[in-house]
Amino acid sequence: MAARGARLVRTACPLDCWDTCTLLVEVVDGRAVAVRGDPDHEITRGFCCAKAQMQLERACDPARLRRPLIRRGGKQGALVPAGWDEALDLVAERLLEARERHGAASVFFSHYFGSGGALKALDRRFFSRFGAVTAAVGDLCFSAGLAAQARDFGANRIHDPTDCANARMVIIWGRNPVYTNVHAMPFLSQARQRGARIVCIDPLPTATARWSDAHIKPRPGTDAELALAMAHVIIRDGLLDADFVAASAAGFDAYARLAEAWPPARAQATCGVAAADIVDLARAYAWAAPGCIMLGYGPQRYKNGGQAMRAVDALAALTGNLGVPGGGANYGSNFVTSSLGDLGAVDGAHAAPARTIARPTWARGVLEARDPPITVLFMTRSNFAAQLPNASLTRQAMQSVGFVVAVDLVLSDSAAAADVVLPCASFLEEEDILACSWHNYITYGERAVEPPDGVMSDVRLWAELARRLGFGDEFGRSPAEWASLVLAPLKAVRITAESARGRSFRHPWAPRVPWEDGEFLTPSGRFEFLDGLDAQLGEAADSGPLKAEYPLILITPQHRDTLHSQFYDRVTGGAPAAVEVAPRAAAAAGVADGDEVTVESPRGSMRAVVRVRPAMRDDVALIYSGGDLAGGRCVNVLTPDLETDVGQGAAYYDCRCRIVKR
Repeated sequence: MAARGARLVRTACPLDCWDTCTLLVEVVDGRAVAVRGDPDHEITRGFCCAKAQMQLERACDPARLRRPLIRRGGKQGALVPAGWDEALDLVAERLLEARERHGAASVFFSHYFGSGGALKALDRRFFSRFGAVTAAVGDLCFSAGLAAQARDFGANRIHDPTDCANARMVIIWGRNPVYTNVHAMPFLSQARQRGARIVCIDPLPTATARWSDAHIKPRPGTDAELALAMAHVIIRDGLLDADFVAASAAGFDAYARLAEAWPPARAQATCGVAAADIVDLARAYAWAAPGCIMLGYGPQRYKNGGQAMRAVDALAALTGNLGVPGGGANYGSNFVTSSLGDLGAVDGAHAAPARTIARPTWARGVLEARDPPITVLFMTRSNFAAQLPNASLTRQAMQSVGFVVAVDLVLSDSAAAADVVLPCASFLEEEDILACSWHNYITYGERAVEPPDGVMSDVRLWAELARRLGFGDEFGRSPAEWASLVLAPLKAVRITAESARGRSFRHPWAPRVPWEDGEFLTPSGRFEFLDGLDAQLGEAADSGPLKAEYPLILITPQHRDTLHSQFYDRVTGGAPAAVEVAPRAAAAAGVADGDEVTVESPRGSMRAVVRVRPAMRDDVALIYSGGDLAGGRCVNVLTPDLETDVGQGAAYYDCRCRIVKR
C-alpha cells in the first residue's frame, strides 16, 4: 500500500540475473522511499528479491560517489574530489593523446553487465565513433552455453517460464533458482502440484536440491559424461523418439556411437553417480512426456563446458522433448534483445575493433599487448579488478596501464585502482529499456527521481565526452529519443517509446514454445547432435601431482543476496569469507567448523572461515563469488584464467584448492 501523496513509478531491475523483475518505486516529495514487485506482471507477480531493496539503500547512501575523483601525485597518489569539467577534460585529453601517439587500438574499452539496459549500449557506440579500439570478447557468465546451444539449435531460444507448468518432469541441471531465479519457483511449484517430478543435478547441496524430489550429485565437470550415460540407456532400451530424430535431427549416428561408449558403469566411475541412479533417471526422463530441462551456468564453467551443454541438449532431442509444451533444454534466449534496436551500432553496423582480448584471459592479453601496448583502460558497468579470474594477475595488468578510467556508483576495487572515477546515476535516476534472457518481457523503465547533485546520468556523460572529442550532435539525443531507436523495430505492431513508457509488456513475436515446426536455424535446418567429446578437465583432472597437492575442487557460485561484488558488504557485514566443505574434507585438512583457515590454489590464497556441511561431496569446496580485494575476501585470487572450449567463457570451476589451518 503506497503512502498518501506518493506516486508509483514502474521500472525494472537492471542487475544481470535471470529475472529482471518489474518493480514499482514509491516516490514521496522527490525521494524514492520503497520498492516492490509489480503485482500485475505475469513473471514478477508482486514480489522481488532482497537485492531490489539493497539497490534503493545504495542509491540513498550518503557514502555513495557524488563527485568525480582524480588521482593526484602519480600512480601512488590519492584519489581526490574534482569537478566534472576537469575530470571530463582530462579523460578526453588522454583519449585523444593515446589515439594520436599510438592509434585507437592503444585504448582498451571494457564494459560488462553490472547494470543492464538498452541505453547502456551508448558506451559501445561512443567507442565505435572514437575508432578501432581494443575490445573485450567472450564472457564471464554463460557464453560457453550460449555458443553450444547456437550450434545445436542455430539460435538461443527457451520456453516461456509459464510453460514449465506443463512439464511432467523437470530436471534442474546446474542451476539454483531458489537463490538465483526466484520467479521460476511458482511455475516449478505449479508443475509439481500437477504431478511433475523435480530432479536437481548439482555437485552442491543447494537450496534447490533440498526443495527438489531427488538430488543427483555428480563430480564437478562430469556433466557431459553423465548426460551421455543417460543417452546410452535411452538408446539401448529403445526409449528414444525415433520419429523426431529421423525428421528433425542431424548427426545421430556419430552421437549414438559416442553414447555407446558411456555405459552407466563407466559413468559411475567417472561421475561418482551410482549406475542404478543413472538408469532410473534416464528412464524416468524418457517416459515423462513432456520433460523439461532447466540448465544453469554450472555445467558450462569448465574447459569442456560447451560440450557438456551440448550433451544435455541432446537428451531433449533424443526423447522428442523439443518443440512441445512442457519440454525444452532451457538455458538462455536472445530473442527479445536481438529483435530490438542496438544503440551500440553506428549507422546500422558495429565498428570492428582493431584487436580483441578474451575476458577470461584479459590480464595476460593486456600484459602481452604490443604494437601498440594498452595505454588507456576505460571501464564501464563492471568491476574487473575483483571479478575477472586470477585477480592477482588482473591487478598487475591494470597497474601496467598508464591511464585508467572507471564509471561506477561506488568505489569498487576497479574504481579504487583508476586514475579518474566518474560517478554514475542509479537505475532509479534514469529511464531505460530493460529485457533479459529468461523471459520475453520488455520494460520501459521511467526515471523515478533525479540524480543527486554531482552525479551525471550515462546519457549525459557520453554526450559530454562526445562533445569534447568532436563527435558532433549525435550523442545529444534525449533518453526518450534513444528509446525510440531501441523500440523502432516494433513500430509495425504500434509499439513506440511514447506508448511503451512506464509499461512492461510481452514481446509480441516471442514464441511460448520454440521450434514447434521442427525447423531449426542451423545450416542443416535440423537439431545438430553432439559428435565428439574431449573429457579432459584441465586443473580438475584426476591424474597428475595437482590433485595430491590440491585435493579439493573449488566451486564459486552466486550467493542469494549479492550479485558478485555488488552488495557483498551489505550481506556479510564485513565478515571473512566462508569456505564450505564436507566433514571428511575438513578432517583430512585437520580443521573443524568455525576454524580460521587459508584457502590456497596455484594462483594465490585468501583467508576464510570453515563451515562443515554434511551434505557436501568430499572432493568439493564452496566459496560464493563476489567479495573485495581490499578486504581480502575476493575468491578470484584463487580461480584460473582459463577459457572454455567454445564461446570464450570463463572456466572458473576448473580450480583446485587446499585448506590450511592458520
